[in-house]
Amino acid sequence: MAKEGFINGYALIIGVGGDLPDTIADAQKVYDTITDQERAGYPKEQVVLCLGENATRAKVLTAFQTLQSEIEADQNQEATVLVYYSGHGGFDKNKPATPFYFLTHAYDTSDFSGTCIEGGEFSNLLSELPAQKLIVLLDCCYAGQLKAKAGREDEDDDIFSSHLQQDNKRMVNVLDQGAGRIIIASSTADQVSYIGNQGLSIFTEVLTEALAGQNTKKEEAHVSFSDVWGHLGKEVNKRAQVLYQQQQDPVINAQDATFFYLCQNQMEAVVEIPKVFILNAPKDDGYLQDLNKQLKGMARRGKITHWDPNKIIAGNSISATLDKELNEAQIVVLLVSADYLASDRCYDIQEKAIDLGKTILPVIVRHCLYEDDDYINDQPKLPVQDGEVVPISAWAHSDEAFAQVAAYIRARAKELQTP
Repeated sequence: MAKEGFINGYALIIGVGGDLPDTIADAQKVYDTITDQERAGYPKEQVVLCLGENATRAKVLTAFQTLQSEIEADQNQEATVLVYYSGHGGFDKNKPATPFYFLTHAYDTSDFSGTCIEGGEFSNLLSELPAQKLIVLLDCCYAGQLKAKAGREDEDDDIFSSHLQQDNKRMVNVLDQGAGRIIIASSTADQVSYIGNQGLSIFTEVLTEALAGQNTKKEEAHVSFSDVWGHLGKEVNKRAQVLYQQQQDPVINAQDATFFYLCQNQMEAVVEIPKVFILNAPKDDGYLQDLNKQLKGMARRGKITHWDPNKIIAGNSISATLDKELNEAQIVVLLVSADYLASDRCYDIQEKAIDLGKTILPVIVRHCLYEDDDYINDQPKLPVQDGEVVPISAWAHSDEAFAQVAAYIRARAKELQTP
């Protein structure tokens, strides 16, 4: 059975519970929001939920492995992974450098390493997830402040309270190893993370609104991480001011992260986004990169997705991945050159695309005898100048040629999305 919704979305949701019972409500709300097919649209089988007694150290470690295995089994090279944690953060003062720990259910502060997850260990677990994009959402204060009725207040126990004024980034910094990571925490080190008026923390209340697309335009097919951060940055402190006349400022830390979608938008019907498969010989990778730049704007707005064999993750089956991506594509673009025509691999994939009845666009990137390939010769080709096909390499301004190709793809994609 084919998966529906935001099929690139995977998640691990942790609500520690115990002496923070409202963290379970927070985590459950995040789970309900992202698995709602009319909202964030994550397939339920791709979301791992750890609540209360199921959020012990051992069970959280198992949950990370379960999520990793799911992504690897799907061979998904475009996996977007969301990790949400609601609970305590604390420091072990009995060890050198007072390491930071994420406290799990039934934690014991006399045995941090046996009952909690040290920050560096947590970071390594994140690194092992085969994610193209990763966002970590922490509904806990940097210094491990706790939730009381009004907010997460520090206690007398200096495991939590003695570090309130230290570097605000300390907790986040133990997680910032690795590219493509975005980490958002609910408040700064010297602030309380407050409870809202819906039985949830203010941070989670606003977060789930953003994940449901509440602050985006309906016609946009997806919600980006910048949409989510924009809503958090605007609303969290505003609500803390209204309810408590206090500051609460979420903090973001991004490592080599570019624009990406975090979930689908809240829509009455989810429109299938046309997928573009681009095929080229390795020597023409420069042309591939230039075309991808032209397509980036369309992809950002959810008008298309695009894929090429360079995105295959090491260790995955090449042939199986190519077959999967080709089957899912509606438009196949061939970047034709002498190297392309000489490649048995390109020829075999081209033949599969023909047999599957895909819409195929040959783009002549360098001078070659494409007329000797009967299929390519018989198809409309780009780019064109004064009614004649002219290889991109012969254009004075190659951007004009690529813009022509991108315009064709945009037109075909629009046709595919029109009922």
